[in-house]
Amino acid sequence: MGGDAIKAIQRLRTRLIVYISNILMATPIFLLSLPRSGSTLLQRVLATDARIATASEPWLMLPYVAAYSNLATFSEFGGGLAKVGIREFLESLPGGMSNYRECIARFASSVYDLASPTGAIYFLDKTPRYTLIADELIKIFPDAKYVVLWRNPAAIVASMIESFYDGKWRIYSNHIDLFRGFEALHDFAVKYRDRTLFIHYETFVKNPNDTLASLADYLGLNEI
Repeated sequence: MGGDAIKAIQRLRTRLIVYISNILMATPIFLLSLPRSGSTLLQRVLATDARIATASEPWLMLPYVAAYSNLATFSEFGGGLAKVGIREFLESLPGGMSNYRECIARFASSVYDLASPTGAIYFLDKTPRYTLIADELIKIFPDAKYVVLWRNPAAIVASMIESFYDGKWRIYSNHIDLFRGFEALHDFAVKYRDRTLFIHYETFVKNPNDTLASLADYLGLNEI
C-alpha cells in the first residue's frame, strides 16, 4: 500500500473518530461577546435548562490555539521559539494543521462532556477572550453552535468603568477587548453570518421570551 493511500486512511480514521465523538458527546455552544455585554445573564438563563451544561468561564481553548496562532504569549520556556517549533511539527503531520485541530476538538469535547451532567446535550462555553480566536474555533468545531451577543459599545464601556475600575477611566486595561476583540468579532459575524445566531442584549432584556424562542429554534430544542 502506497504512502498516499496510508495517509488517506489515517485521515478517514481521524474523521470517523471525530464524527462518532460528536454523536456521543455534548455539542459545544460558544457564546461570543465582549466583556460586560450581558453574557453572564444569558448564560444563567440558559443554564436553567437541564439539556444545557455550562461553567463560569473555562478559557480552555485559548492556550491550544495560541500554541500555533499569532496570539502573543509569554512563557518561561520561550513562547516565540515554541510557536515556530510547534508549527513546523504540526505542518509535517499527514493532514497538516487540520490533524491538530481535530485532536484539539476530540480533547476539548471530552473535557466538555466530563463537565456535563447526564441528560445534557450541549455544553455552553462563555469566555469573552474567545473573540480573539473565533475564526479558529469554527475551524476546530465546524459543527458547534455559535451565538454572538452584541451590546451598545457605550454601555459596555460604562459598565467596565463602574464594575472594574471604581468609576475611574481605566479602560486601557480592556484595550484588547474593545479594539482587537471587537474587530475580530465583527469579522467573524460577517464571515459566518449564515451559521451564527445574533442576539442583542437590549432586545434580550426587553423581550426575553422572543430571544429564548430564537435560541431554542437555533439549537433544535422545543423550548428553553
